[in-house]
Amino acid sequence: MIPAMAAEKTETVPSDELERWARAGRPGAARRLGHRLCVQVDATILISPDTTPDGERWLRRALDLDPHDGLAAVLLGGLLHRQCDTAMRDGVWLEEPGDDDEQAALWLAALRERWTEAEQWYQHALALEPGDGAAAAGLAHMLTDRLTALEDYRSEFIGDDVFGADDMLDARILFEDAGEDAEAAVRDEAAHWARRALLAFALGDAAGGAARQ
Repeated sequence: MIPAMAAEKTETVPSDELERWARAGRPGAARRLGHRLCVQVDATILISPDTTPDGERWLRRALDLDPHDGLAAVLLGGLLHRQCDTAMRDGVWLEEPGDDDEQAALWLAALRERWTEAEQWYQHALALEPGDGAAAAGLAHMLTDRLTALEDYRSEFIGDDVFGADDMLDARILFEDAGEDAEAAVRDEAAHWARRALLAFALGDAAGGAARQ
């Protein structure tokens, strides 16, 4: 028989016990195990385009078991975002730029899919709880990354004869529509979600202060 778990008490539960509960279909255990694993460095390292690190696998399991788990959605969105950042920063998607176009295409498609899915999980969390400050902050961060990639692409590569493969990937995955109107729209959206996040955190701090009085 699987014991009932209070979410706040599972931090003291060994990982092998959490895994046993998660395998038995306990969504809270799957989320806690995924959370514990996703903060480890190797959770963001993709060895191949179809890599699924353990932290990601258990967060997905948690959401399969309980699609209404907003915290699991935020954690998975953040992990997928960090995986894309790590892959582009380290350049693992192509060891010798230009030598393997097919492999580069596989990486590009996989990272674009992860990036899009990260945004979708943040949106899912906000649909469950419109005041979710972490989800709003995650979206603001991702949109800001898109703007940064475009600005770097414009300032460093447009007009040059030699393009850095990882920077080209940055621009293509984060900002395919590079027109000024699209840039302005993303800038406005990033500001919107940043304001939503600040408001949510401010309301949370106010509520916490009132509860302590």
